[in-house]
Amino acid sequence: MKKAVYTRLLTDPFLNNLPMLWSKLDLAKRQALLQKVFGESILVSSDRKIRTDKLSPSFQLIEAIASSDGEIVTPRGIEPRLPG
Repeated sequence: MKKAVYTRLLTDPFLNNLPMLWSKLDLAKRQALLQKVFGESILVSSDRKIRTDKLSPSFQLIEAIASSDGEIVTPRGIEPRLPG
């Protein structure tokens, strides 16, 4: 399976259900979610592009999975250990 497929399997369920999740959260939890997703402050440039100063840990993980050249393997300590 290609790395892009793994990234999609991880992110699609979360992103597809985000509107439903958002609608169920109160203001404090919405702010907490935004902080976790974006981390730093959100900037709007003069040409109306929206971005952040720094990539949040959430997106760093997604980027790392997407750009990984290795196979996804079973970590040690997970039993039963699978071949490979």
